[in-house]
Amino acid sequence: LQNGQISDPTIFAEKTPGAFLLLDFLLNATSLDQVNGLMQSNHPNIGLVINVADKHRATVNEWATYDTKTRTSDGLLSSSNHYLNASWTNLPVIPDGLPGMFSKERQINLMNLGEQNKGSIDANKMMEIFDTTIPDGGASFPDSSPFETYYQIVAVPSELTLWLKAPGYSGWEQVNLKALFKTGA
Repeated sequence: LQNGQISDPTIFAEKTPGAFLLLDFLLNATSLDQVNGLMQSNHPNIGLVINVADKHRATVNEWATYDTKTRTSDGLLSSSNHYLNASWTNLPVIPDGLPGMFSKERQINLMNLGEQNKGSIDANKMMEIFDTTIPDGGASFPDSSPFETYYQIVAVPSELTLWLKAPGYSGWEQVNLKALFKTGA
């Protein structure tokens, strides 16, 4: 989950927060397609960018207060804080640098790191990529930034394992999810 208000600055204070909707979707949907469908039919209170994956594929949902566009890829797929789907119309221009929350630069850096490490990205490499700050060609905000990276998640859906990190609070903590999911045929 990433803030997408730079592409959709509308705020609906009376609507259910997107994070609450997303948690409900994840608790009640049984497939990636169901999660994506729920995002298509329910819109959040603010613009968001949501990455969703299962063991077969991943999507980026550019979840606006009025519509949802989904991006997929046969190769690398990444997102930052702005919408990239070519079918959007009338989106605000995303400024470079600080005025644009470094969103464009972060997206470019993620794709560059993905290309540099293509074929060798596992959970450890992804954590290394996420630990790389913007000045060093990464996507995370350095401690001196006016913006913060609040939390990071690296997931391996096929292993039902994820790693969580709260920069400035904790390192990468592994979470085994196998006990929470029914697996089998």
